[in-house]
Amino acid sequence: MTKQHDLPKLYSDLGELSGRWGLPIRVLLAHASAGRLVVYLPHFGYQQKPVTGGENAVPEDEMSVEEIDPVWAVRLDSEALSCVAAYGEASIESGYRCEVTGKTVVTFDVPRRVAPTDLVVAAEEVSRHEVSGTVVATISETKEAALLKQMALLAMLIAHKCSGYKWGDKCNAKKIADDTDSLLRNIAIEAPDSAIALAVSDRPKGSTW
Repeated sequence: MTKQHDLPKLYSDLGELSGRWGLPIRVLLAHASAGRLVVYLPHFGYQQKPVTGGENAVPEDEMSVEEIDPVWAVRLDSEALSCVAAYGEASIESGYRCEVTGKTVVTFDVPRRVAPTDLVVAAEEVSRHEVSGTVVATISETKEAALLKQMALLAMLIAHKCSGYKWGDKCNAKKIADDTDSLLRNIAIEAPDSAIALAVSDRPKGSTW
């Protein structure tokens, strides 16, 4: 009988890669949601029901060998990965796999709760990044700029909806930040085991979001 440690390693989890590459898990998830790192939910379980086809089906002659996923793997779309990165978990109703005949939709009979600890990176993907030297330590400037613009837009929308967050004809960014900080701290007190509580506890004293 083949011993467990004699089997080839199929994948590494994000915690393992975080230590190996010296990158926070949130950065790995940012790369995954941007399509720069392929992550998977491993194995098909009893809650999964593969359904072939879909809008994104790719003809067989257009699917390269490198794009075909292992039989144990399920991918999540960028929106789902972004939710996992932002909130520490997400309820997922479906994913997909890349096969020779195109993308195969995988639906969950019961929505599956996914956390960063559930996601893995295939051994081939780990090797590809390490051999090519494409492991990136930080979010790109373009990605960071986009995030800052989104935050500014949200602040403007909040100020437009509530005059208390206006400062003359501009939005009062400090008041919005202070109130958001207070809200997050209240959530952390009420739900001490939540991802928000963990994030707040890691922040330097006196800092704001």
